[in-house]
Amino acid sequence: MKIIEKNKFDTEKKSFCSENIHFRKWDCVTVMFADIDDFYEYSQQVPPEQLLQELHAFFSRFDETVERFHLEKIKTIGDAYMCAAGIFSSGSHHPVNLVAAALDIKHHFELPRQCSTGWSVRFGIHTGAVYSGILGRKQPMFDIWGPTVNLASRLESSCPKGEIQISDITYELVKEHFICEYRGPMPEKWGKGSLYIVKEKK
Repeated sequence: MKIIEKNKFDTEKKSFCSENIHFRKWDCVTVMFADIDDFYEYSQQVPPEQLLQELHAFFSRFDETVERFHLEKIKTIGDAYMCAAGIFSSGSHHPVNLVAAALDIKHHFELPRQCSTGWSVRFGIHTGAVYSGILGRKQPMFDIWGPTVNLASRLESSCPKGEIQISDITYELVKEHFICEYRGPMPEKWGKGSLYIVKEKK
């Protein structure tokens, strides 16, 4: 298990491992989910050993980008990667950093020489309040929860193939830095808001 910002998190980690369950609220965090389009179909066509090697390379590229843009990796789930910006850091530029990282990864996997698998990646990004914590005693892991996380996941799952979909809240925070295309209103069951596709840096 990787503990985020270990030197900053040790004290909080100890409190989570005590009898008193403790959560921490972050008022403004940008959350990103990303996964591989048509991964299940691809996984049925290659040997498991090859698939694991390719996933390792895929996630390693994400890890390198997350570190370079000063983001926080949360976890991987199957072929999905989850990270956040604004945890254990201050400043108003974290949404810009996260969207820039998503564009960097997107462009990387669009180059045939960089991605022999032909994978394309879709992204969902949203900004809002989250709760962080560690649950359980056996193999505990740091995680984040809340409506912000849920909406970021929905944005990813509904994103067009090979695109970066963001909420209107994130859009307002990054629109001076990126060219974005209005996609339409959010589904009513998600709440009020609009959807945007990030195209390029300005």
